[in-house]
Amino acid sequence: MELPAQAIQARLTNICAAGEKWSLRATRHFTQLVAHHVVMARVTSVDRVISVCLCDTSGVDDVHVNDVLIKNGLAKKCRDQSVSLAASKCVNHL
Repeated sequence: MELPAQAIQARLTNICAAGEKWSLRATRHFTQLVAHHVVMARVTSVDRVISVCLCDTSGVDDVHVNDVLIKNGLAKKCRDQSVSLAASKCVNHL
C-alpha cells in the first residue's frame, strides 16, 4: 500500500521576514540549516497553521534555526497571532 504525499502548512514561531517578504538569501540560508539534517520541531501552537521552533541537535551545540535567522538579519521577531506559553520561550536563545 502506498500513501499519497501529504503536507501541513507551518510557520516558524515568533519570526517573520526582515522585509516585506522572505528574501532569496533568507530562504537559501534556511535551506542550508535544515536540508540533510535531522531537525527537531517543537510545536508551539496549532491553528490553521502550525507554529514550530526548529533545532538541529546533531552537533556539539544546538542550532536554533529561528534564532540564527534573526541573528543574521534575515528575519525579525514578531508575535504569532495565536501563541501559546511555550512559544514565548522560542526566540530568545541569542
